[in-house]
Amino acid sequence: DFFDKNGKYIATAGIYSSESKAEADAAYDGFDVCEELTDYGFTNLEKIIIPLHKFTSFEEDIISDKNEIIEIQTQSIEKLIPKIEYAIKNNIKIKIVIPITTQKRIITKYENQIISNRISPKKENIYHLFEKIKGIHKYLLNKNLNLEILLIESTEYRLKTNIPVQSKNKKRRFKKDWIKIDKSLNKIIQTIQFNNKQDYLKLLPQNCPIEFSSKDIKNLFTQDKNIPKTILSKINIMLWVYNKANFLIHTSTNGRLKFYKINNNC
Repeated sequence: DFFDKNGKYIATAGIYSSESKAEADAAYDGFDVCEELTDYGFTNLEKIIIPLHKFTSFEEDIISDKNEIIEIQTQSIEKLIPKIEYAIKNNIKIKIVIPITTQKRIITKYENQIISNRISPKKENIYHLFEKIKGIHKYLLNKNLNLEILLIESTEYRLKTNIPVQSKNKKRRFKKDWIKIDKSLNKIIQTIQFNNKQDYLKLLPQNCPIEFSSKDIKNLFTQDKNIPKTILSKINIMLWVYNKANFLIHTSTNGRLKFYKINNNC
């Protein structure tokens, strides 16, 4: 949600779709989504306006035609916990849309000239999801909470500076000679829905034994040449989230290895 300097609600950030501009303008009561949001600090990637959605008095959120709250999260998901708890308490459906960037192009400018245009070596996949949702693990089994993952390709725009500078959010440990000025959505590769426990467990290997450890899962994934090696570093956090969400039961420990089995009682 976006508020002006006086604390007055202006709009809810989202991905802008050109075919839905009329609906978007109507929903924002004439607010020029595609131009004015950038002036207030929004980036192109955050302008996701989904057709046929409307706004209501409930927290000024996007409400779909199915009476479902839709939150598009591009930052820390823990900030949504109060809203998730409110929705669950009042038996309201809430969907969290999470973009995951499988490929990012980086375009760097200096004095209005493009000096670099490259593909970032950092590539995310569906298993990066667990770092993003670990803070809401205890809500994942609730029937009112659904996740929609967008595997996307995007472009990040940077401006080269003459001296190393801090980022706008003050999170840089070391200053760099560029700042991020914008980002845009290039393509949605795939949409993946997580509505119940079985949807999450599909990310385990198909030939997973009844009782297994993180080492077992990594070995099974290593045998599949089509699986990106970057997945292996995400197995521990995936099993941690599954255990905390009660998808799995911790059965035993052997040294530093923890063993689990699927919880069939939930």
